[in-house]
Amino acid sequence: MKEKHAEKLMVFAGTCKGRLFGLKFIHGNMNSQMYQELVKEKCIPQLMAANNRSLEGIIWQQDGATIHRNPRFMEYLDHQFDGRVLGLGADLRGLRGSTDPGLECPRP
Repeated sequence: MKEKHAEKLMVFAGTCKGRLFGLKFIHGNMNSQMYQELVKEKCIPQLMAANNRSLEGIIWQQDGATIHRNPRFMEYLDHQFDGRVLGLGADLRGLRGSTDPGLECPRP
């Protein structure tokens, strides 16, 4: 019999110019509130620390999992990343011309 709520594994990683950095594995089930707290309290501060205290030139991408699609949280991400958000429910208009070829990549 299949478990109704099997344990999940969430993977966070960044890529820049073909390099992978910040790889994290999070075991267990998450709800929308837990995901939002993780992004706000851990992921965004780490991205900013790796990019001279800025999110300039960084594109946030997430899959279409239900916990990622809270409309207010999508607005929050859109504001934080100045429209550079990829994922189900994202407004893609801010992505045009948003990448910076001179962006320095965080060290792995």
